[in-house]
Amino acid sequence: MHQVAVNRSTRTGRDFIETLIRPKDRQWALSLRRRFLETGSWGIDLQRVEARALRRDGTVIPIELTLSPIRIEGRWIFNLFIHDISESKRSQRALQGAEERFRRAFEDNRVGMALLSDEGVFTRVNAAFCELLGYAPGELIGNPFPEITHPDDIEASMTAVREIVAGDR
Repeated sequence: MHQVAVNRSTRTGRDFIETLIRPKDRQWALSLRRRFLETGSWGIDLQRVEARALRRDGTVIPIELTLSPIRIEGRWIFNLFIHDISESKRSQRALQGAEERFRRAFEDNRVGMALLSDEGVFTRVNAAFCELLGYAPGELIGNPFPEITHPDDIEASMTAVREIVAGDR
């Protein structure tokens, strides 16, 4: 977890736009605040917004923020809650990379491959699988695999699927 450029003793009462917002985003933030002060509306939803903030050392980090305006004695006070989401963003990128690698390995593979639901219904097939069996993807996806399985092999295939789903195989 990184420390965002805010701490109670040095930042309370200071302009959060100048303290936290990247220089290239400050005009937008200032115009958003000006709109709120003039109309009482941000014009956008500011509950749990993802943005970028400046750390004390000048590096930019992704954050999730919630901005809550409160009117006290005729004056607007803005409560700003910030959460560093750097780790979450890293995890998202890693997951997207893994999904892309799987997709490429599945789709570009010269070996016929299919994914089945727990009930044995085709959810995804690759081109090699379709070519091997002579079906178009649309003829397979959404249909149970026993429809293309030789009658003598259905019972053994269904047993195998049940064992895989149960984690026994």
